Amino acid sequence: MSEKELKDLFNLDVETLEVLKKYYDFVIEKNKVLNLTSIIEKDEFYLKHFCDSLYLNKTIDFSKSLYICDFGTGAGFPGLVLKIVYPNLKVDLIEATNKKCGFLKGVVESLKLKDVNIICDRIEEYSKKNIEKYDYVLCRAVAKLGILCEISSQVIKNGGYLVCMKSSYKEEIKNVEKVKTLGLELENIIDFDLKGNKRCLIKFIKKENTNHIYPRNYNLIKKNPLF
Repeated sequence: MSEKELKDLFNLDVETLEVLKKYYDFVIEKNKVLNLTSIIEKDEFYLKHFCDSLYLNKTIDFSKSLYICDFGTGAGFPGLVLKIVYPNLKVDLIEATNKKCGFLKGVVESLKLKDVNIICDRIEEYSKKNIEKYDYVLCRAVAKLGILCEISSQVIKNGGYLVCMKSSYKEEIKNVEKVKTLGLELENIIDFDLKGNKRCLIKFIKKENTNHIYPRNYNLIKKNPLF
């Protein structure tokens, strides 16, 4: 995807496009010493990282002043991309790897972004200390769906949402009704095509408080996921 295609698809102004270009350059430069992404060719990067992140506008109204958490953010996808395009958002980026957190801080400082917090922690530990904090929690293919729901449910506000970004989901939603144990409910699934790459957005709404016993120890979650 070219810069022009991205600009036209999401109605981006020239200034925003320039900030995204600086972000891309920053990732490519640091990728020489950090394992940030295997996708380095510009058009592919714009498609699979920038465009994929921005397609969250299919299920989220970013014109609102939302408090968003992106966990397992890695190099900042989708949270940092969304912040650049929608500066009204308040965004927390959760990442467990110190070097990646250092990279993210460098990007935020270099691009002079406001209302972005870089938090170096594991989400299952972080969630126990930050109950019902966010309007939206976002995650991009960092684990199986049942694991994602359990480790993130505690930090979502009642009436808030979890959106999981994946390439496939059929096997993972077979027993999805068990998500009600966490106070969550499957709201919808949006399938879309990213120039031949199948993608989907799986959206859960938080209906009631999550029991304090969740999330469990991560080893136990992996060994015996809820679904």
